[in-house]
Amino acid sequence: MSRSFTPALAAVCLCGLLGAEVAFTQPTFDAFVIEPWDDSYELALSFIHDINELNNGVGIANISGGTTAKFTWSQTGGKEEGDIGPYEINNLGVTASNSAVFWGPGDYELIPTPDSTGSPAIVDLNNLNVAVGSASALGESRALVWDPENGSRWLDDYGLPDSTSIAYAINDSGRIAATHHLPSQFTSERAFVFDLSTQEYFGLHDMLNPSGSGITRVLDVAENGIVVGEGTKEAFGGGIAGFTWTETGGFTFMPGLNGGQTRRVHPRSVNSTGTAVGRALDGQNEWRAFIWNPDYGMQDLASLATLPDGINLQEALVINENGWIVALAFAGDPFGPQRAVVFVPQGGTAPVEERTPTTTRLTLKASGPGEGGGSRLSFTLPEAAHVRVSIHDIRGRRITTLVSGVRAADTHEVVWNSRLADGRNAATGVYLALLEAGPDRATAKVLVLR
Repeated sequence: MSRSFTPALAAVCLCGLLGAEVAFTQPTFDAFVIEPWDDSYELALSFIHDINELNNGVGIANISGGTTAKFTWSQTGGKEEGDIGPYEINNLGVTASNSAVFWGPGDYELIPTPDSTGSPAIVDLNNLNVAVGSASALGESRALVWDPENGSRWLDDYGLPDSTSIAYAINDSGRIAATHHLPSQFTSERAFVFDLSTQEYFGLHDMLNPSGSGITRVLDVAENGIVVGEGTKEAFGGGIAGFTWTETGGFTFMPGLNGGQTRRVHPRSVNSTGTAVGRALDGQNEWRAFIWNPDYGMQDLASLATLPDGINLQEALVINENGWIVALAFAGDPFGPQRAVVFVPQGGTAPVEERTPTTTRLTLKASGPGEGGGSRLSFTLPEAAHVRVSIHDIRGRRITTLVSGVRAADTHEVVWNSRLADGRNAATGVYLALLEAGPDRATAKVLVLR
């Protein structure tokens, strides 16, 4: 079901890319094991928490004995130590820790709770630097949302039916995957999706369990709105199953892995093709990392790549829009030190910003230089619409507007001359181009060099 609420606070400006679900065949992968700097320490570990659509990851690894350091990772450059947030990275290169957003190495901003008590736990950051997570308030966990312009606010300020909740993910169009946590009741977790832009609330738990019994949780939302989670379904006799959900298509449930039970399938992440990853117990009662898609079914991720000897894959943590997967493995014995493994689809995929735009959905692409210098932006509209193209700094503040008016269904070009609205030159750095057409959003990264 969906319900609309009048917001207690104004909705923030959010961007994203909404498109049709894409089906594809079973992939194979090249696997890259990320080693710690110092592997002489018996418990030396490496762990990648997130990977963006430019295929850059962030994480931690042992650098000397028991000391760990934060790093960014790329396939070409490997690990690079830095004073960053090691838990989340967006396509602008902005990173996040539990309670801070890092605009660059050493340049960070602490995120307060709305009532300035306690510290938040930030768990996701979208490409317009809107973060979600939770914090403790009066002994209860409350979901929060933060952005540089509006600061922090509780998600239940928008009129949610229950205040106690945790937000796990947000996409660029403002769809939030979250779960109500009700510790005083037997039913402790109730999954929902909330749209910051439209103020719509989708009670996934009530859809699966009309009587209110059971538990449900959702952990990720793709750029086109596909949500992944797990929970009980009364029609299945209350049994737990992993699922994906869309507003138009409803629920799709996942089978067990290689003879394993469906209730032991625990998805963690999903992308816009509907491909989900996570961990599951197989028919031999062993934990395996899995990849699942409705077209090719449930697969043991380790069977789709060649892994070095001694690397025991345990769980797939994140899949990005390019199909790159970050996974957790143990080195040596099944319970040895942790190793991060990145799975790259064989044949390669271009980062999102380098793909050729199609005419089937709203797209925005940055290239350059344009006529007379500056940055050339091209955008494709599937139908005529009133559009706005604006430029934002890395903190999400709009610095100039390039287009505002009706445009036909076609591909259009506009040049940004690297100047602010008042005519001053923009400083060297990374900027965000935002295309808005009705409810749809698309973004592209722009680099200014002086």
